[in-house]
Amino acid sequence: MDMRPGLTEATRLLRLAACVSILLAGCGCGGGGEPATAPQPAVIDGDGGSVAASGAKLIVPQGALGAAVTIRIANDATGAPPLPAWAQAVGDMVAITPHNTTFAQPVTVRLPAPAVHLQPEQRLMIAKAEPGGSWEVLGNTVHADGMLEAQVRALSVFTAVIVTSLPPPIPVPTPEPFAITAVRLECNGVPCASNEILRDMEMTAIVENNGGQLPAQCTAPQIVIKRNGSATLEATLDARPGIFAVAHYRFTTASPVFAPLVHSAYYYVMPALRCTDAATNVASYQAWLGSADIDFIGIAQQEPETAVVHFPSAISLAVGEPLTIRSVLTSGGRLSSTGSLTYDPLWTADPTMVFLERLYPGDSYWRGIQTLNKTQADPRPVAGNLTAWMYWGFEHRLPSVTESDNGAQYRLRACFSRSGASVCAVGPTLHVTVLQSTLPPSFTRQPSSLQVTAGQTASLSASVAGLPVPALQWQTRPAGTNGAWTDVSGAIEASYTTPALALADSGTQFRIVASNAAGRAESAPVTVSVSAAGIAPTLSTQPASLHVITGSDAVFAIQAQGTAALSYHWRRNGEAIPGANAPILRLPTVAADDAGAYSVEVRNQAGSVLSDAATLRVSDGGATGVAPSIVTQPVSVLVNAGNTATFAVGAAGSGPLSFQWQRNGVPLAGATAAFHSIAAASAADQGSYRVEVRNALGSVLSFTVTLTVLPTAQPVAPTISTQPSAQIALRGSGAVFAVAASGSGPLTYQWTRDGAPIPGATAAVLMLHNVQAADAGLYAVTVGNALASVSSQGADLVVVDAPLIIAQPVPAQAVVGGTASFEVLVGGNGIRTQWLRNGVAIPGADEQRYTTPPLSAADNGAVYSAIVYNGSGIVFTQGALLTVGAPQPAALLVSAVAAGFANSLVVATDGSAWAWGYGVDPATGGYAANPPFATRPVPVQGLTDVTAVTLSSEAGSSYALHRDGTVSAWGRNEAGQLGDRSTLTRPLPVKVLQGANLPMDEVCAIAASDSVLVMARATGCSPGVNRSGITGAWVAGLFSRTLAGGASSVQTPLNGAVAQPVPGLPAGVAVVELSTTMTAATRGALSLRLIDDRRFAWGFNDSNRLGAGVSSVFAGGVAGPVEVSGFWAGRCCQAIGRDFALGIDGATGTAWAVGANVNGELGNGVGGAHFSPPVPVLVSDTVSAVAAGATHAAAISNGQLWTWGLIGTSVVRTPVRLGTTTGYSALAVGDVHALAIGPGGELHAWGDASHGALGDGRTSGRRSVPAVVMRP
Repeated sequence: MDMRPGLTEATRLLRLAACVSILLAGCGCGGGGEPATAPQPAVIDGDGGSVAASGAKLIVPQGALGAAVTIRIANDATGAPPLPAWAQAVGDMVAITPHNTTFAQPVTVRLPAPAVHLQPEQRLMIAKAEPGGSWEVLGNTVHADGMLEAQVRALSVFTAVIVTSLPPPIPVPTPEPFAITAVRLECNGVPCASNEILRDMEMTAIVENNGGQLPAQCTAPQIVIKRNGSATLEATLDARPGIFAVAHYRFTTASPVFAPLVHSAYYYVMPALRCTDAATNVASYQAWLGSADIDFIGIAQQEPETAVVHFPSAISLAVGEPLTIRSVLTSGGRLSSTGSLTYDPLWTADPTMVFLERLYPGDSYWRGIQTLNKTQADPRPVAGNLTAWMYWGFEHRLPSVTESDNGAQYRLRACFSRSGASVCAVGPTLHVTVLQSTLPPSFTRQPSSLQVTAGQTASLSASVAGLPVPALQWQTRPAGTNGAWTDVSGAIEASYTTPALALADSGTQFRIVASNAAGRAESAPVTVSVSAAGIAPTLSTQPASLHVITGSDAVFAIQAQGTAALSYHWRRNGEAIPGANAPILRLPTVAADDAGAYSVEVRNQAGSVLSDAATLRVSDGGATGVAPSIVTQPVSVLVNAGNTATFAVGAAGSGPLSFQWQRNGVPLAGATAAFHSIAAASAADQGSYRVEVRNALGSVLSFTVTLTVLPTAQPVAPTISTQPSAQIALRGSGAVFAVAASGSGPLTYQWTRDGAPIPGATAAVLMLHNVQAADAGLYAVTVGNALASVSSQGADLVVVDAPLIIAQPVPAQAVVGGTASFEVLVGGNGIRTQWLRNGVAIPGADEQRYTTPPLSAADNGAVYSAIVYNGSGIVFTQGALLTVGAPQPAALLVSAVAAGFANSLVVATDGSAWAWGYGVDPATGGYAANPPFATRPVPVQGLTDVTAVTLSSEAGSSYALHRDGTVSAWGRNEAGQLGDRSTLTRPLPVKVLQGANLPMDEVCAIAASDSVLVMARATGCSPGVNRSGITGAWVAGLFSRTLAGGASSVQTPLNGAVAQPVPGLPAGVAVVELSTTMTAATRGALSLRLIDDRRFAWGFNDSNRLGAGVSSVFAGGVAGPVEVSGFWAGRCCQAIGRDFALGIDGATGTAWAVGANVNGELGNGVGGAHFSPPVPVLVSDTVSAVAAGATHAAAISNGQLWTWGLIGTSVVRTPVRLGTTTGYSALAVGDVHALAIGPGGELHAWGDASHGALGDGRTSGRRSVPAVVMRP
């Protein structure tokens, strides 16, 4: 924080925001304290390790890195973006390099926690950013023992910040009971895919909990994790909040779990709470608390399981550029006779075909544009030592794009045969943007030269702008040469880390080349020097004194050399400026109390150096000027006779400056520049040299240095003895860059600015007159002769008070009809802004933030930029691409749900009905006898004003109740269950009829089971609302075997296949509940509850699920249902499963279960059937809804979802909570999947994805916790 005296708190905060924002230009202004220790680079490889410096620490676990890398920690904020307004910096900036290094497992970053006073709503957190990127607060930050700790997967710049949040919630008086909230599986440190490719890998099971209270009798709690129902993994405690245990398992393709399998491997883990009873000291398992599971693919014996592993999601191109799309797929392998996996390009049973399809703008269907066979694929599209055909892929080369291609979409569809049926896997959708304007590449941050010790790696990085996004390539050439540059294989990212370097590599040069359709740019060359031991830092450029007027900017700059990494700590009047951690220090809008002496300490592992103090004078009137000072001293030179020798000086002060070189104290005629060069040195030139620098306010003499000339003539490559020095210049003043080089003459010079050659700048000195904002940049020079060339370090020219781009506008994405915002953050005084669209000024867009009007598809590919200017100059931002796509799918909001055998049917809040999964036509939402089936929600054609739905998986029939009291039906109809006076299959809905071919009306509720539809009917009933008025029940179809008393043959449909009243019910008594079983392979069952709480049962009483008696196989018959006495009388909300049933006790809110219990269907924690009486489930909870599937069940308790039974292949005998979401209101359970209505009416789905049951586009795999189903 800026703690200068005399500032209000508001002013300090404004200064802080402006000061931190300047970090992009390489300065630092906020934070906390002296560095604790000097940086200590460490070489870390796959075995892991740690490195500590400046009070910070990085801990790398085993397996996180694949190759040895030198990790460096330093207080260096160069390139860091400004902090957002909601984060207040309180600590030093810590750069941990190499930037952007990605780890296979999370690594731990630790920073000192600054000693600051926090308000109740404030928290200390770690913030992270990449150079030129944006900041993110690490939500997993832990604050303990004076340290901040967080886990990350990439290195960057880190700092401690204060984040203001909402006040903490008021503690709940009664603690929540301990519960497992999630069980997650990670494969090699990242979340496992639902269909994971089988390979050698490390699997991690992570058990999360709610932090609730453990059972009173439980001491020494442990989590034990069972793998695939048998082997137990050893779990360890984990310090992360909410994480209770972590277990690891190493998978190989030879793991025993896979040996007997033919097609695919299913893997799951289940944690149990192990408690030790305080009284008996006996350990016992409290319960198995949940599960996480995945399906492995990759070991097919005869059938493939093709999946699209990689397909890009977005590509931006300029008109005329060819479109090239790279895809990667896998079909798994097969087990050989020896048990190993083999991969073939084409098996007899693997006729895999790949179709590249395009959706043209404005079209509604996909068109095939390429058809490929697997044998045409590249067998090794993935880098690394992988077996051929483990993965395979294509490079799809398409014609050059035109403007008409803007907004086009592409996808890859791979179709293969499985069990005689055609199955297709579809990859993600690629969106193509055709740029409306292009920008050539430019470097917003140049790479820097650096010094390392032998055995270490060197890390280089740069930031590049341009549209289309430039392709990058690092290049190198050996030391001491001026030959051609050579591409570094695979080095095509903005960051590059070399292999471990030896002394022989010292002087190797690197540069990065950026190219796109609009042009090409080359960075300034940089040099990597290698030494046998660490070299302490030295300063080649000292900070220069300044005199500025109040309200202006003040800038100090240095240049330092030494072994990487260097830490910077600026001081004012000898006191540390917290967070000022870069070679350049910028103080915006200075006041009188900013005046003082400024210096900087630079540290590395070999030592430290303190700069000279530079004086800042601040006055209200015009600046009176500053006497000259030497910021870069000349150095002594040793040359062979006949070679060139050069001295140079870096000077600061009010211009104009004059120079006079002296030899042995005598002025040299004509030596009046910032450098003095002797073309062919001889013994007569030996002596001592110095330079006097003068302006109107005074003069200063440089150090005295010597020239030594060896008598032997020898050709020598050029070397640089004095580097160019950074320059701080006021607008309109001058700036001088000079270099001192020696070597065999003649020497040539070429100066560059930001990597681009400056025409005519071919001397040892570069003089700039009337400096303006556009002159700011990084200056360097390449010195050459006939033997080689060498490039200098870059030297910054900072123009004080000129407009400065602190944060560039970034690309934006929006949907048609939406808006997009672009923002530029600038420094300088009196800044004005003008936004451009495709290079044309936007009227009225003159603020630093611009928001577009509502967008259309025509705006896709537009490029937005800004002109920033004041009286001191004008600068242009880089362009930001706008991508406009179709509106993104939102959550499907529903009011009713039904689930069956891998199919789903729901009512949307707008009254439409949506279906997907087995037996659902992907075009109409109606019935389809054969695949392909809908894998995402499809509106059922012709249905409106729907209030409720039901279905019968066994019969393949679906039904919808309308607001007007009529009922629609569709699907199979062998028993007349559609009630349309026929037995014809109906792909689309038809009305259910009663006598005289009139539609059924005044229906208030519907239910279906097997081959029958049951409807509750009443005059004046408002469907779905007033159920107390239901006075009768009607039935359509046939309880095939039930009504025939168990006969095996299907009987003639009831009443000519139209609805009729249910016989056998008491006259005039309202029916208030209909319950059926909807799952497949289930014999029909129906339960009806009357308004007086009497219950009637009709159908198969498997395992006494209807409560008709343990010895009763059937309940009722042709004469109708029979009354049920005992437990079920008076219980509401009965849910009927395959051979079990659930109900709710209205008085206590407890759920009850009865029936078979082979797979834990009763949820009572133990095995064994309970045919009578029922057993309680979720005893201590208030249950509002229950649902039963084939062999598993679910319930809603206090708005939370709970489940038990056969989950995948896991038998879960005690209810476990699904996820952490609350606010559920209704649910339905099918054979292998389930649906629930979540907060705000969002539809959630979980379970098996077979046949598209989950509505997410997949046809295989599982989802262990509910996820939102999207409305297409």
